[in-house]
Amino acid sequence: MLIELECSYCPAILTLKDKSPTIICHRCGQTNNVPAGASAQVNEAEVAAYFAAAAKNKPKPTPPPLPPRKLFGLSFSDGLTSDTGIKGLGHGVKSGPGKEGKAILITNNAVLYYPSANHIDAQSGCIDFWVRTGWPGNDERDYVFFEIGTTFYNRMSIYKDAANNLRFVVWGPKSERGASQNIANWQAGDWHHIRATWHINKIQLYVDGFLDAWGSMPKVTMPDMLAPHFYIGSNSKGEQQANAVIDEFAIYSSPLT
Repeated sequence: MLIELECSYCPAILTLKDKSPTIICHRCGQTNNVPAGASAQVNEAEVAAYFAAAAKNKPKPTPPPLPPRKLFGLSFSDGLTSDTGIKGLGHGVKSGPGKEGKAILITNNAVLYYPSANHIDAQSGCIDFWVRTGWPGNDERDYVFFEIGTTFYNRMSIYKDAANNLRFVVWGPKSERGASQNIANWQAGDWHHIRATWHINKIQLYVDGFLDAWGSMPKVTMPDMLAPHFYIGSNSKGEQQANAVIDEFAIYSSPLT
């Protein structure tokens, strides 16, 4: 059987691995004397088998993401055509001054969408863009900056909700998880940088380079399939327009650091 003792210097529980008269605490580093009676009961073969089984059953760590590659980019210097020559679909999108060069303005009933194949990965990625809103952050209204998915599940969305939170929400095959940051202090006409990242089972939402306690969400089940198109500046129904200028939009294969 396994013999366990309380550390004499901290709350740690120590498991005797051999018949040594002393044991060093893994938590505080102090040397503890082992009572002779306890040491005599140690079955070294049984202890070794226990720790070998524990090591074998230990969950494998999440592999780190590969270096990011740009899968899709829009500088809007060529209108609605992407950096790789993919033409945007939709209507009502206007062009105007951006953070760098030209940008797009999504208002009223404007819709803009692109094919998702080879441009976004459900398991790992990053969406990165600049936005200048035509509304203050405390107006208690909904606006969508990005969405992919035509059903309730297997969907991803970046949007502002009526509680004045910017949200990055991921719907897996049977689940919903989201990261958020409050943007009630935003002023109409100011530029802001938004970055949403995901990798295997964790999502994060950065606003102007800042990640707060609610901006990171673990234990996320990612979609097992994605819709054929993603929408910029509205939801996938062509509603809840961003009413904002969007510039330097990009999607990467893994999170940017």
